[in-house]
Amino acid sequence: MGRRIAVELLVVAAVGLALAALGPFGSYAAPFGPRILLWMGSMLAGYVIIRPMMGVSRWLSEETGIGFFAARLLALTVSAVPLSFLIKLVSTRLGASGSASFGELYLQVWGIGLAMTLFMSRFVPEAREAPEPAAPAAPVGNAAEDARARFLERLPAPVSPLLCLSMEDHYVRAHGPEGSALILMRMRDAVAELEGLPGLQVHRSWWVARDAVERIEKEGDRVRLRLVNGMTVPVARSQVGAVRAQRWPAA
Repeated sequence: MGRRIAVELLVVAAVGLALAALGPFGSYAAPFGPRILLWMGSMLAGYVIIRPMMGVSRWLSEETGIGFFAARLLALTVSAVPLSFLIKLVSTRLGASGSASFGELYLQVWGIGLAMTLFMSRFVPEAREAPEPAAPAAPVGNAAEDARARFLERLPAPVSPLLCLSMEDHYVRAHGPEGSALILMRMRDAVAELEGLPGLQVHRSWWVARDAVERIEKEGDRVRLRLVNGMTVPVARSQVGAVRAQRWPAA
């Protein structure tokens, strides 16, 4: 995590220097020194504000069942408001505010935040892509057992035994008793590789191992699974019948 934050800060600083050199959004009229202060400070402030909101977006996605990318967009939309106020204040003090209104500045901040979020998701993932397992010397067992081995061999030790999978952009996050890991693959491919392992895809973004479920919880129209590690997993309405058929204990 420390290495990832260091890489993120390096990228943020590089973008801040590039913006200071280009002087976009009316800031080019200001001297170069104030432009550096404006854009380096703005990028670092944006990182401090938006980075924690990305963690909130993961929680929001898990609690409400909305897509992870949609939750990130919502978090970015909210966090761009205080950041725009801060940039407007600082740029006015430094004489680099230009003629842009607050609404225009907000759209610019939101656009830069979206571009940075997409860049970080694509080029600075939270975990390395899992290597492809070596092909077996000779086929053993049936196809289900082979598929099961293919996925489980991707997992590091803290994620064994596998409790559940959650979808994050182009990745799936494998959760275990002592930690989690990101694996670069689609959810449907991961579920296919888990064929033969007792479990169920309870949501478009979630697969759960049968032995990981502690109980079923219901709140209004929403159904969730409480796992043995304390996590809660949303259940899609279309999967409620399949979940009940598993005969997991109800709260």
